[in-house]
Amino acid sequence: MLTEIGEGLRIAGRALRVRFSGFKRYDGNAKSICEKIIRACWNGRYFQASAGHFSEFWMRDFGWCVDSLVKLGYRKECQQTLAYALEQFSKAGRITTTITPDGKPFDFPRFSPDSLPFLMRALNAAGAKELVKEHRVFLQRQLRNYAATVLDRNLVRDAKFSSMKDGFYRRRSAYDTAMVGMLAAELAKAGIAHALPDMRKTLQEQYWTGRYFLDDLSGATHISGDAQVFPFWTGVIQDSAMMKTAFASLHNIGLDAPFPLKYTAKSNGADVLAQRIFAPNYEGNTIWAHMGLLYVQLLRKINPALAQKHVESYRKQVEQYGTFLELYEPRGKKPYKSLFYAADEGMLWAANLRVLL
Repeated sequence: MLTEIGEGLRIAGRALRVRFSGFKRYDGNAKSICEKIIRACWNGRYFQASAGHFSEFWMRDFGWCVDSLVKLGYRKECQQTLAYALEQFSKAGRITTTITPDGKPFDFPRFSPDSLPFLMRALNAAGAKELVKEHRVFLQRQLRNYAATVLDRNLVRDAKFSSMKDGFYRRRSAYDTAMVGMLAAELAKAGIAHALPDMRKTLQEQYWTGRYFLDDLSGATHISGDAQVFPFWTGVIQDSAMMKTAFASLHNIGLDAPFPLKYTAKSNGADVLAQRIFAPNYEGNTIWAHMGLLYVQLLRKINPALAQKHVESYRKQVEQYGTFLELYEPRGKKPYKSLFYAADEGMLWAANLRVLL
């Protein structure tokens, strides 16, 4: 708890500084700005989630960017990041969402079903076979713990997990289900045996409505952005017709407007009290750049013209603010801000835009 409080105070302090001095600007065009941000996120030990207040190592953020970082020539730095993360995780005896700048692993706000899957994805993407070999016993032990914690036969357990939308507790979310499916595939690539269930079948039978994937199995029927993106981005579902239908559904309710992508069409209050108080609507109908670019990566396969339009929107945002911002208010007119929080800047996610550009 003390770790979380300390990190929260540091983030609140930066929000205050931004109110008075604004965001740090990088010179140049969008490509140049993205390249400078990537270099700023490399601290010599690991890739930070941002050059702003998220100076920690975040497993999922690194997992979103590792493919692009490797394409851009940062394979060595990615492998070094993974060596550092595995060293800290091994010392702690667990794989977590986050590692503080002083090397303390912790889960925010609690255990997440995507930490191990993104670790395995990153190890494979970076070609870190020696690290897999070195830490195989630890990874196998974590896999056993993961299965016992996350799975209820062929479903994700109905429990309060942290997740991508970490201010909300969803009941057997489609995102978490896709993570289990991705983990199975990445373990197979790494040559690690597993007995994980077939989440492709689960997603198709339990979540697919014929038009979109349900957000979770709570009985709610709203369309959420991450539930449409991650079954496809993870490769668990590879049906292009389903992708076209799901993306049409999110487009029809404006989740990609004016640029992508929103979690939901309406603002809503978080389940985690701290987020509800200090960053209201943080994960509601605000526009998120991390998910937006992953969506665009997929959209290029089925609608290149619309994908390019969104790339251009992000290019303009980066050049307008001189940095890569975390999220925007619902109309996209300005960065998200609340009394105690300001959108982070210099996000490592810039690597994904640099590749798209």
